Amino acid sequence: MSRLVRSISGEIGIENWEFLLLDVEGASGLPEGSVTPWDIKFEPGQLAGTCVNGAIISSDHPEHDADVVLELWDGEPSKPTGADVKFLDCEFTSTSGRVTLDTSMGDAEGFEVFDLGQLHTTWKLRVIRRYIGPGNPADLTETFEGLESFLIQFWAE
Repeated sequence: MSRLVRSISGEIGIENWEFLLLDVEGASGLPEGSVTPWDIKFEPGQLAGTCVNGAIISSDHPEHDADVVLELWDGEPSKPTGADVKFLDCEFTSTSGRVTLDTSMGDAEGFEVFDLGQLHTTWKLRVIRRYIGPGNPADLTETFEGLESFLIQFWAE
């Protein structure tokens, strides 16, 4: 059975239906012309898309604040279940072994850097989106918070 090694949590602002998972090195050191998170094309309903040092994660709502937890596991964690959950397994390559979150506009502040503990590694990545609030942001009267939360899990294969 897999064990949780470490985790961090925080809040990210969803802008334009998405947010970013980024290696702290970004595109530095990557070959010219490499795909960046801003180049990733989504299929309708796709939860995430990845490239070296980046991933773009989609929301079901255009703008709101969402709770996000990043977890590092020593093996594959259990798959989520439930009608309120959508998830995607994919791969994510990190050159520095340190990641953070940002908004699609690049203006997030305060999300902690998460140390994966290994340089130049391709990780298994599971993005889990859990619906926790009203389905329609128009139903909210004061804030756009509590609509959904995200759990992002990493493990080496």
